[in-house]
Amino acid sequence: MTNEAINRRPPSEKAGFLRRLAIYLLGVAIGFLILGMFKARSAAEARVREAQRQAAQNAGANER
Repeated sequence: MTNEAINRRPPSEKAGFLRRLAIYLLGVAIGFLILGMFKARSAAEARVREAQRQAAQNAGANER
């Protein structure tokens, strides 16, 4: 065996792994942002519905 064959090691996979991990985590972060947007929109719609319900109750109480 030559020294070249003994010292040969497989290429490092660390750089590829870190790149894939970064892309995966970026996707997870984007997913959480989108989820937060939907949650905020749902909460805003619930506040509008509650305000409309309160306004309708107050209008009904004022008519009596």
